[in-house]
Amino acid sequence: MPDGLNGFLFPIYEAISNSLHAIEERWTGDLEEKGRLEVKFDDLNREIFVSDNGVGFDEKNLSAFLTPLTGNKYERGGKGFGRFMAFKVYDKVFYSTRQTVANEKIDNGIYRYDPFSDEDNLVPVSIADGAGEHRFDSGVTVLMRSPKADFEEYFILDGADRKRTHVAEDIVASVLNHFLIDFIQRKVPKNFIFEIQGTEFNIYEFFYRSLIIGGSRFEKIYVGGKQFEFKFDYFKVDEARAKKHRLYFYSNNRAASDLESISSGLNDKPFSELKGGMNFRYYYLVAVSSNFFKSSQSRDRITNLYGKVE
Repeated sequence: MPDGLNGFLFPIYEAISNSLHAIEERWTGDLEEKGRLEVKFDDLNREIFVSDNGVGFDEKNLSAFLTPLTGNKYERGGKGFGRFMAFKVYDKVFYSTRQTVANEKIDNGIYRYDPFSDEDNLVPVSIADGAGEHRFDSGVTVLMRSPKADFEEYFILDGADRKRTHVAEDIVASVLNHFLIDFIQRKVPKNFIFEIQGTEFNIYEFFYRSLIIGGSRFEKIYVGGKQFEFKFDYFKVDEARAKKHRLYFYSNNRAASDLESISSGLNDKPFSELKGGMNFRYYYLVAVSSNFFKSSQSRDRITNLYGKVE
């Protein structure tokens, strides 16, 4: 996993990613309006809830969930074992689910997830012992509880015991940055609520409030004698949020790099234009995606990035 805050947040990223896929599968083109995704970061009890109103554990998705390395995830650039990463950070993981089969709502109950079980990996538990009843008419709730000792300190956001420098908004911003490509492709519901320290952030609004979409363009470039298509998506990000011109690389719809500063190659000062009668000062954020990029398991580097461009 990545080091630092992004490593700690990795299981949350994976749970949110699964929710976005489930929401898209259920609502398709209406997902922005009809999708629901709620995350609760409980710093006091040291636990995380992620709930969605996606398809839930229907027969197809339950089978895929219990079987790593399925085609379900390969189609989206994943590998199907991200859910196991939760156990790098937490000792206990629970699921509750509800889905509709043949127009009939079916409750499939509440489970503790045990990847080492000799029998079923989803072990039924009571409401009180698990993630509670799933709150939407369909979908999944994930509860990650009991963080390992090395990760306890990431839940301490203020006070004398605080060992890390991040605050609540840093966590929200990290989630937003990780799913930038999903926002670009309009695959995030308008009701994407992240609750932390008793405050609710609508990450969809958080994203669009601080930027202007600057457009997209495609370029065909020969690399190593072969032609590849690269897509560039441009965003004008509020000066206070961006601080520098930055670049993201994406491979198979997944973030394949951390933000890289390109201010020295562009200019080190913000641009300016009128927005709603006010002077909007902004930097550029550019997302680059192409089937040329081959991502490694670490977002710290991208393999095949430094090919010879002719």
